Amino acid sequence: IGSSLTTINVTTLSSLTLLNTTTFTLPSPGPVPSRQEAPHPHQVAIDPTGRFLLVPDLGADLVRVYLIDPSTLTLHSIEPLVTAPGSGPRHVVFFESPTGATYLYLVTELANTITSYAVSYFGNDEIRFDRVFQCPTHGAGNTVPEGAAAAEIAISPDNRFFTVSSRNERSFIIPSPDAEGSDATGAGDIESDSLITYLISPETGELVFLQKFPAGGLIPRHFSMNGNGSLIAVAVQQDGRVVILRRSVETGQLKEIIASIKLEGEVTAVIFAD
Repeated sequence: IGSSLTTINVTTLSSLTLLNTTTFTLPSPGPVPSRQEAPHPHQVAIDPTGRFLLVPDLGADLVRVYLIDPSTLTLHSIEPLVTAPGSGPRHVVFFESPTGATYLYLVTELANTITSYAVSYFGNDEIRFDRVFQCPTHGAGNTVPEGAAAAEIAISPDNRFFTVSSRNERSFIIPSPDAEGSDATGAGDIESDSLITYLISPETGELVFLQKFPAGGLIPRHFSMNGNGSLIAVAVQQDGRVVILRRSVETGQLKEIIASIKLEGEVTAVIFAD
């Protein structure tokens, strides 16, 4: 079984050009055969210099790294970032610190960890990742609920806070966003997974636990913030719902659900276009 990465030249939108397709294979299943029976590339991310492309591969327990040829836009595979066996790397995000340092944050779905790496560059064709910090998705000293599975990660527009969504943990009972409210018997209440927020240390790239808050339903597969960071939109996959949360730009804390809408079928992504 294989998966692939495809690059397309979109310079001329009326005539798209296929540049390259790379097929991934896995010689044997990973330590979690039910999820690592094959490569599972979950995301692509370009580093701040625009020279390197990263592909977290949940099935292979590594982040595939490519050098982008600036003249042809083709990709050249270089040394990958290897993660712990059975960890299942899912998403990455780069953080450019006010101190001038660059960090990479990686969330693993199977191990439910967040890892920070200091990023170093050597010339124009080499990138290195040195681990500086790791904690469970729910914070150091906190227990990750059984069955939880990390999903999306993002850094706030002001570059101060880090948020991760956690699925399949059913940590909260909240009034349904689709109802006027719940009565004394609990009618109208629903189970909810969580969004977990951290304060970023600009000096070290480490994360300080700040808050765990209801995501607005079950399986928050994706979320995004608006331009000034005052709102978070959450794609609640299992419930078929999009939820809008009010967020304090100053403290980074989520405050309340201010809007929601039920849609037909599962919701897998939601993006602000402001």
